[in-house]
Amino acid sequence: MDFEIGSGFVHSLHTWGANSRHDYAMVIIESCARIVLGMPKNSINEFRESAKATAKQRIRVDDGALAFRTHLTKKGVGLRLMFWRLAGGTIEFANIGAKGDLEIL
Repeated sequence: MDFEIGSGFVHSLHTWGANSRHDYAMVIIESCARIVLGMPKNSINEFRESAKATAKQRIRVDDGALAFRTHLTKKGVGLRLMFWRLAGGTIEFANIGAKGDLEIL
């Protein structure tokens, strides 16, 4: 599977300390690699327009890419990896965020 790094991805890594926390860095690398290989470590869920379970999946307006998220950590802050799946199947890693974050870049 092809993949890209979105424009906000590296900044979000720095925001959450993945550049200085070995544990965060390794789980992010592993999670990204496993998604590209089609063997995700944790379940992949639709990234929705709101926190409601019935909300529609977020779709990027300019290219129709579909938004997804997956757990990186389950304790503490509860980090999530957000990514887009483009129409051709390419994965674009968008950003890292906390459990309740409703932003995908």
